[in-house]
Amino acid sequence: MTFPTSLLASRTKRLLTVLAAGTLACSLAACGSATAAQSATGQTLTVALDGTVKCLDPWQFDEPAVHNVLRQVVESLTALDTKTGKLLPALAESWESNADATEFTFHLKKGVHFSDGEELTAEVVKQNFDQAATYPQGVRSSSYFANYTSTTVVDPQTVTVAFSKPNGSFLNHTASDFLSILSPNTIAQSAEARCAAGVVGTGPYTLGKYTPNQDVTINARKDYDTNPSYAGHTGEAYIKTIVFKLVPESSSRLGLLTSGQAQVAQSIDPQDFQSAEGSGATIVPVTTPGVPLRLQVNVKEAPFTDQSVRQAVSYYLNRDEINTVAFGGKSEPAISLLTKNVSGWADLSDELKYDPSKADKLLEDDGWSKNNDGIWEKDGKPLSFHITKASPYTLSQKLLELVVQQLNQNGLQVDFADYTGDYSEVTGKHKYSVLFANTTDIDADVLRGQVSPVDGGNRSNLEANDDLVAPLSEQNATTDDTARNKILQNVQKEIVERGLQIPVAYLVQFYGLSKGVQGVTYDAESRLNLYDAKLA
Repeated sequence: MTFPTSLLASRTKRLLTVLAAGTLACSLAACGSATAAQSATGQTLTVALDGTVKCLDPWQFDEPAVHNVLRQVVESLTALDTKTGKLLPALAESWESNADATEFTFHLKKGVHFSDGEELTAEVVKQNFDQAATYPQGVRSSSYFANYTSTTVVDPQTVTVAFSKPNGSFLNHTASDFLSILSPNTIAQSAEARCAAGVVGTGPYTLGKYTPNQDVTINARKDYDTNPSYAGHTGEAYIKTIVFKLVPESSSRLGLLTSGQAQVAQSIDPQDFQSAEGSGATIVPVTTPGVPLRLQVNVKEAPFTDQSVRQAVSYYLNRDEINTVAFGGKSEPAISLLTKNVSGWADLSDELKYDPSKADKLLEDDGWSKNNDGIWEKDGKPLSFHITKASPYTLSQKLLELVVQQLNQNGLQVDFADYTGDYSEVTGKHKYSVLFANTTDIDADVLRGQVSPVDGGNRSNLEANDDLVAPLSEQNATTDDTARNKILQNVQKEIVERGLQIPVAYLVQFYGLSKGVQGVTYDAESRLNLYDAKLA
């Protein structure tokens, strides 16, 4: 898991040094002084990925398979420690912020080069950020750079990024590969050229052979010189060549893993855990950070104009059973509106417990009663609604089938189907009663983006004067971690208690690692990090 933090712990400027962060580095990988020359295997690793790769640019595409490949090629200014939640140096060795989270200054590591020989400098970072802030094809960068004004080159290794309004989430987002730093030669290319030919980064691998939607090969750099503090070694990656095979069918990925044709496989189906483990493989659950898979209700659509109904729906959900049936018990029940690997998450176990008796009483007190068929009704109308499925997650179908089954067993009439038409129109015009979705992000400001009716997506269709507007804005302008987390925890509790968003399950990626695979870690967004990987 990953535990992001804003690192804006006081309202005064402060500098985070490599020495301070270095004490945290060992938890990302086994620390040691091994060099590639001492330990390099030179072997080939084959990874079976779920999904497609249509574009070799991490800025432009949100497909997990793309980012699993490109995370080996590109790097970001910072990284997130997956155990402690601390922001670690990567391309930036230290940073500082002003009191109101409108300016962030980064001091870059010296002697870092892109694989095309270009040097990492402040001017290069400026070119990247100036383009990312207004990049039409960027799937995340425009939101990360909200209210961006400029990036100023202070000296050859120092840049200051400025915003016209507070942007407390920006620092965490510099760990995302959606904000990876690209070579000036890549920045100069058209969006189409970057998709087709691929990007150039500072990472330990370079792109090799690419057959669209079939496979991507990457090769280790002999001249890799970032030497991140969180890694277990320095210099060249242990594995010389990595072949990513794009295999949409779960059974085919399983077959490649169990037969030894692939050593790592993404998205192993829980029904195949036993087969995978029987072949000697290990199943590794990795929780995707952000807001979990949830029911987002439209409070202006019946029956969800009634808060008692919204609350009852949540109490009817048996999240322990959902975890056992859908995930083979290898995850954990959703007990929060933010995943545990996002700083500021709140433990809402009591609010999200399975309590059908309490749900019954809520409905009875609100004038609902069961008819002769055991269906709740009020004023002659049954308690029924339709769920619009909007999550592309592999197990969404199974999860929703369980949700519908649990709700219908308790006297509701519920069904679901995939959304149709343009997704932005469906959400923007609130063409749903309930939306089943998840949102991936490494910072808690994702709540504002989803809930706020003023400067967010307003998924629950709230009024502009709703009580949540002020605290959602305040947390993004707060530079003290403790104060910000308290605001966030109160906001999450209110959202859940009002039944605006009803958590169902954490989105978990199940990776299969064959016997002998060592050193595989995961980045801030649950992507593979194969720099320290070895084959025994």
